[in-house]
Amino acid sequence: MRRFILAAATVLACGLASADSPPLPSDAEAKWRHEIDEANIAYAKRPTAILKIDDAVYLKPGQTAWLIQGADHMAWSLKAPEGNVPSVAFAADSTTAIYSDDKGKADLLRARPESCDSRGGV
Repeated sequence: MRRFILAAATVLACGLASADSPPLPSDAEAKWRHEIDEANIAYAKRPTAILKIDDAVYLKPGQTAWLIQGADHMAWSLKAPEGNVPSVAFAADSTTAIYSDDKGKADLLRARPESCDSRGGV
């Protein structure tokens, strides 16, 4: 009887000890965490690795937004800056949205993906 009580107490103690420890990560979880770590490195160190969208603007028909480059980020502005900077103009009749930069213009509502070049321009 003493052996049974001692064995039961040992099993119970081992069970409670393992319940207090966090579960070990599965292979899938370890892979997922590794991918997150790689993505964080890409965000922090590779300047063209990933598109990070930090700013947005909603245009009403007839409005124009200009893409302003700051010291450490780019942002959209509804106020016209000095000089030639990329812009998007949304027509008052809502039929066109014209992207303009120093390379030319394109209607974003009619542009097809194959018309974009490898540098991201249209």
